[in-house]
Amino acid sequence: MIPPTVPDHPRLYLEQRWIDLLRKEAPQAEKQGGLTPKQLQLFYKQGWFKALVPQKYGGLEWSLSQVVSFEEAIGWAEGSAGWVFTLCSGAGWFGGYLDPRLAKSVFSSKKACLAGSGAIGGVAKSLEKGMWQISGQWQYATGAPHGTCFTANVYVTAEKRVRAVILPVSAIKIEKNWQTIGLVASASESFSVAGYALSDSHFFDIDPDQPVVRAPLYRMPFGALAEATIAANLSGMALHFMEEVVDLWEMKAAVRSPFSDQLANRPVWMQTALKAYKTHMRSWQQSRNKLFQSVHRLENFVGIHMDTPNLLNNKGYQRASNAVSRASQELALCCRAAVNGLYPYTGLTGAHRHSAIGKVWRDFQTGSQHALFIPKQGE
Repeated sequence: MIPPTVPDHPRLYLEQRWIDLLRKEAPQAEKQGGLTPKQLQLFYKQGWFKALVPQKYGGLEWSLSQVVSFEEAIGWAEGSAGWVFTLCSGAGWFGGYLDPRLAKSVFSSKKACLAGSGAIGGVAKSLEKGMWQISGQWQYATGAPHGTCFTANVYVTAEKRVRAVILPVSAIKIEKNWQTIGLVASASESFSVAGYALSDSHFFDIDPDQPVVRAPLYRMPFGALAEATIAANLSGMALHFMEEVVDLWEMKAAVRSPFSDQLANRPVWMQTALKAYKTHMRSWQQSRNKLFQSVHRLENFVGIHMDTPNLLNNKGYQRASNAVSRASQELALCCRAAVNGLYPYTGLTGAHRHSAIGKVWRDFQTGSQHALFIPKQGE
């Protein structure tokens, strides 16, 4: 799957049966507060949790372009499933930085799925013989119920620095406190660890200049990768919302009068609404294209300079990375403007808890609250 510079509609990256399954199962997933067995089975069968895992450990090792295209597609198909893919497959990228023996063990299962948090919520205290005691509490571990390992950031007291650590599920206590209005089935629960001992090999550092697995994907800047993948997911949800808006308007335009059985007059606000829709759709398309183009440029640069040492201080690398970040932020803002700008034209259907458009709206509002996309000063 090599996406074009100007991306196609997200549906072209998914099989129709996948879309149907994800959407059909969504109500049950919301009801139970997590992806359903059928949805998870699709993830396992297609290897989606291992999309960014190195091939040497049984992963798909997709390129960043492939991942961004798929992020948007699955986010368009179903919000919670898209969010789980974004965060859990994103954590699989850490496989490029793990101790090889540990990585082989972590990803050996067909159901391997990394949940976790990027917050600094714990402490690592030194024990004897290269062992460490981990304690802490972290919020928002997407996919927590089916996570087979958890990643977290801890402050290492002996070294006076923050490091990432990977923990077995046996060390984890999940706190079921995910109570948001949307992305309900992403099950982004909190988790805690109480004095669990593990070895040095469970720590890892994200350094594109020193990846354990030498491949272009693991020389990508983590910040740009995170922003691009989440922005793409938001883009998919925003497009789904805009499509639901159009479907709703068409339904309203087709309403027949109960007195004359004639088609009712088009609501007076419809002309203004259609004009707003066209403006937002055009803006979304332009911002979306910028993101995909900037991702391609970053990938091309890394591919050409794959063997260049000290890429982090390379001006070209920094410019390409910053361009992806700017495009991601612009797209997120554009999507927020589109969803919030069109929502007033959806009436009570948009506010209905069980309507398709209401669900997409709730999912988008929740996902767009991610810390990476808090509006900057002046925006």
